[in-house]
Amino acid sequence: MFMLPKSLLWLTIFISWTAMTSAQGIRQKLEMLEGQISLQTTELADYAPTLYSKAEKSVGGLRKSFDTSGNFSDQDYNKAKADYEALKLVADKAKINLGKAKSLHESILKSNLARAIDPKLFQKAENSYREALSFGEKQQFDKQKLAAKRAEIDYKALLKKAQDQLKMELGPELNVAQAGATADLTLMNGNLLDPKILPAVDGMVARMRPNRALQGSVYGFPLFAFDDPYFPPLPPPKGPTPPVVAAIVSRTNNSMSINWHDRSDDETGNRILRTTDLLNWTNISERGILPKFALQNYTDNNLTANTRYCYQIESYNNEGARRSQLRCAYTKAGYSIPIWRLQLVVKVANLENAGSDDEFGISLEGLTWTYTYMDYARQNLNKNTTCSFDLNLNHVEDINDISNFMLQKIGGDKLLIESFCLLANNAGTRDTLFSQYFGRTNATALNLGSYTVSHEELWGTENWNTFVQASLNSNIHNVPSVEFSNGQIQVVIKKAELLSRLEARIGHELHVDPRLRGCIVWGKLFGEGVEMTRKNNNTFSVDLDLKAVIDYFFDQEVDVDFELSFEKECDSNGDLVLKLNSYNYKTNWDDSKLLELLNIDTPDLPEIEQEIVFNLPEDVSCDNLQVSLNANGDLVICCFPINFGNN
Repeated sequence: MFMLPKSLLWLTIFISWTAMTSAQGIRQKLEMLEGQISLQTTELADYAPTLYSKAEKSVGGLRKSFDTSGNFSDQDYNKAKADYEALKLVADKAKINLGKAKSLHESILKSNLARAIDPKLFQKAENSYREALSFGEKQQFDKQKLAAKRAEIDYKALLKKAQDQLKMELGPELNVAQAGATADLTLMNGNLLDPKILPAVDGMVARMRPNRALQGSVYGFPLFAFDDPYFPPLPPPKGPTPPVVAAIVSRTNNSMSINWHDRSDDETGNRILRTTDLLNWTNISERGILPKFALQNYTDNNLTANTRYCYQIESYNNEGARRSQLRCAYTKAGYSIPIWRLQLVVKVANLENAGSDDEFGISLEGLTWTYTYMDYARQNLNKNTTCSFDLNLNHVEDINDISNFMLQKIGGDKLLIESFCLLANNAGTRDTLFSQYFGRTNATALNLGSYTVSHEELWGTENWNTFVQASLNSNIHNVPSVEFSNGQIQVVIKKAELLSRLEARIGHELHVDPRLRGCIVWGKLFGEGVEMTRKNNNTFSVDLDLKAVIDYFFDQEVDVDFELSFEKECDSNGDLVLKLNSYNYKTNWDDSKLLELLNIDTPDLPEIEQEIVFNLPEDVSCDNLQVSLNANGDLVICCFPINFGNN
C-alpha cells in the first residue's frame, strides 16, 4: 500500500481545511449581505428604492458568481458592500425624516375614499413624497425633511377634506339612522307585557331580519339565524311610486340622453333633476303628468366636456315627492382615440404567502361596466411573478369608454401586489394609461380586496395625458406593429397577441358562464392551454387543454378543437371591423362513457363572437384593405399609404 509521508499528509489536510474554511468564509460573507438586504427583515426598500435596487443587483451578482464558481472577486464584494452601506445610511436617515409622511402615504395610497376625494391634491402630496425619497438618495437630507413635511401637510389636508365631505354627504342619513336605532333600543327595552308594545317589537324584528331561518330551539323557544344586516327604520315614503331610469343611453362631449319609465298614475307632475356633486341638485325640466309604464327620453344639452353628470327623475303630488334611482356618466372629452387592446400587468410581491388562487378580475366603467375575470392556463399569481392579462373590450372602442376602473379579488387568500399598470394598444411603456407602485414589504404591498381608481385620478395622471398627447399628435402612434413595403404600410398583429387574447377570453368564459363555472377548468397542461395553428388565409385551428371537475371522482380530461375565423367588414363610418367567430367544435365529451355513467350533462363550450373596430385615417379606404393570416400565423392588414403627417 502506498502511504503519504506524515509531513505531506498533514500539508494536504491543512490545504483542504484551509480551502474549506475559505469557502465557508466566502459563503458567510455572502449570506450576511443577503440577510442584511432581505425584504423579509428590513424596510430599506421603502426608504430608498433606487439605492435598494442598486444594492440588490450587486448582491445578486455575488450570488450568481458564487453559485457558478464557488467564489467572487474582492472588487465585486467591496462594491456590493459599499452599495449596501450607502443604502443603509440613506434609509436610516430617511426613516427619521419621512416620519408621519410615510405612514400617511401608505394608508392613503390604499384607500379608495381618500384618493377619490381630491385626486389633484393626492397627486401633489405623492409628488412631494417621491421628491423626498429622491432627495434622500442624493443625501440632501435637509431638502428631504422639507419635502416630507410638504407631503405630510397635503396628506392631512386630503384627510380633512374627506372627513368634511363624509359629514356633509352621510351625516344627515346617519342622524336619521341613529334616531331610528335609539327608538328601536327603547322599544326593545320596553315592557313586553304591554299589548301595545309587543306588535311593534314583532314589526321591528321582521324589518331587521326579513330572511330569518329557524335554527333549532332552546327550552322550546325557536332560535333564528340573524344573518341580515340591520337597517334602522326610515320615515315611510310619501308621494307617488317613483320612476325607473333605464339608462343613460348616449352622450357626446356636450350632451347626455337618458331613458326612463313612469310607474305611477297618481302624480301631478314629474321633473328631471341633475347634479355634478351629489349635493346640489338642479331642476332642468318639468314634464307634467306622464303615461304609466311609457318609455320617456330626455336629452340634456350644453354640458361641459369630460364632466360627470348624475340624474334622477322625481314624481310628485300633494302628498310628497319620490325619486328614481341614480344614473351617472361622464360626457366625452372632445376627442377620440381608438382603443383596440387593453392589458393589465400585475407584479406580485416577493413575500411569503403573497400569491393567491382566489378569483381576480377588473371592471372598467364607461356608459356601462366591462368585466374581465383573469385566468390564464399557465400564468398564476404566485409570489415574485409578473403577470399580463388581456382585457375584454365588449363596450370599449374609444378612450372615452374608460371612465374609471376597479381591481377586485374575492376569497380568503392574501394577494400582495407590489405594483400594477394598465396598458393600451401597443402595450409598450409609452402606452401606459395608469401605473401604481405600492412597495416590496409586508407593510407597503397592497393586500388586494378591491382597489378603485376614479375618473379624476385616472385621467389626471401623467401617464394618461402623455398617452393622449402622443396619440393626438401622431396618426400612427396607436397603430399595431407595421412593416414597410413598396411605399406602403401593412399592419401586423402578431400571433402571440392573438393567442393571448383568445386565452384571456376562454379563461374569462370559464368563470362567468354559469354553464361552465365550477365544472370546466384549465386542464393538466401537458402542452399549452391554447394552441393555434394556421389552417388557411383567414382561419386558425384551435386546440384547448381543459378538464372537467367531477365531485367524488377523478377529474376528466377534456380536449376541445374548433376553428377560429377572421372576417373583414366595413361599417357605415368606413371603419374596418374585424369579426372573430368560432365554429366546427369537436370534443371528447361524446367519447366519455364515464360522463354518461355519472349522468353529467355536457356543458356548452365557450364560443367566440367578437368584433374589433379599427378607426381608419381619412385617406384610407376600408374597401381597399385586405386581411389575411401570413405563414407565421400573424394577422396582416394590407395596405396603407405612407403618411407621417400629424392628425
